[in-house]
Amino acid sequence: MSCYRPTHVYHWFHRVLHWSMAGSVAFLLPLGVFIAVADDLKLPEAGEDVIAGTHVIIGLFFATALVVRIIVLFAGTGTMGWRDVLPYTARQFRVATATIRYYLGGFKGKPPLYFGHNPFAGGVYTAFFCFAATQAASGITMVIVHLLNEGSAQKVGKAYAEAALIAHDVGALFIIFFICAHLGALVLHDIIERRGLASSMISGYKFFSDDELREFEADKAKNR
Repeated sequence: MSCYRPTHVYHWFHRVLHWSMAGSVAFLLPLGVFIAVADDLKLPEAGEDVIAGTHVIIGLFFATALVVRIIVLFAGTGTMGWRDVLPYTARQFRVATATIRYYLGGFKGKPPLYFGHNPFAGGVYTAFFCFAATQAASGITMVIVHLLNEGSAQKVGKAYAEAALIAHDVGALFIIFFICAHLGALVLHDIIERRGLASSMISGYKFFSDDELREFEADKAKNR
């Protein structure tokens, strides 16, 4: 790796949003499990209220970070923007296809080259944003129904709350699957390729050779 140099890839604000969302999810999932099994655990009502209230507060923080990230996704440039996340160019589709072959081949051979987000992973990230938005919307819906849990609002809101709960549960299962796949791929890529991928969302830097950097510059010139 002596011929590889650290290259700045991820903006600090990008990293702050990433860890804000990741940290929130790290608390939201176990709290959600406690809420789901509260009756089985025979928790006192006061304890349930504390857990549910904490879940709501952290959920609102997550929703805020998500909204800001989506705004940055469309307003930002470089690796923060949607063009780096959602595959749409011929080169990105080639890299995505090469990534699938790389996975099916047991991470053998030359790894696919990409600067920021892997285009194949970018498609999965897009699905994550959709499910995360559904999580935020369904969670807020349940909170609103709970706050308006009186009279006619209770009858009308019950159907919305039940639908929101189902969407919330399905979304949580997807996010658990996403985290497992994301962390597994991250560790394997970092061990095999040694580009500093695991630490890049902390430091902002990944490692590339001079030839690879020139290849990136040539691709940029073609797309101008």
